[in-house]
Amino acid sequence: MFTQIRTDVSRLPDLLSVAVHFLIIILINWPMVHGGKAEEVLSDEEGLQIMRNLGRNMAWMLRCIEAGKAAGIAAPVAENDKRTNFIR
Repeated sequence: MFTQIRTDVSRLPDLLSVAVHFLIIILINWPMVHGGKAEEVLSDEEGLQIMRNLGRNMAWMLRCIEAGKAAGIAAPVAENDKRTNFIR
């Protein structure tokens, strides 16, 4: 686990950004609906509202990514060519 964290440090800003957005989406409410049958899910108004909000948040994130690409903001490139051999 620790070596994995160390080797992926170059991706840390991207991972933190994704994690923060994910937490914002998830912490609002756990995204699920309840029902014993498919028809029963339609009566879970809170769950359906949460799923609609989740869908809107995900669509917003995708639009932000596309806007960044259109503005010429490149995705970060991870350096993966160096590996430390801890067994010497």
